[in-house]
Amino acid sequence: MTDKINEDKIQPKVVAKKRGEKIQKPQKKSFLENIIGDSNLEITIKIPEEDKKAITETLQDVKETMDNRWKLTQQLIIAGMILNASSYIISNLFF
Repeated sequence: MTDKINEDKIQPKVVAKKRGEKIQKPQKKSFLENIIGDSNLEITIKIPEEDKKAITETLQDVKETMDNRWKLTQQLIIAGMILNASSYIISNLFF
């Protein structure tokens, strides 16, 4: 009875390796690769010219806004670093 149960179970594959040697595992496929398979997927999207212009203008506005905010962020970081360094120098010189 126990032999029959043991035969039904799947035994793990045992691999001999030297100490410190890494085991080569096959690369896992992404979710999308599992769905699509190995075939090439081609998607074509047709957008009217008016919509293309509206989308590009909106994206350009967003890009400019993000650039301005990123520059402001960098300036604030630099100001903070300068103030931090000056407070460190002042505290060591006078106190």
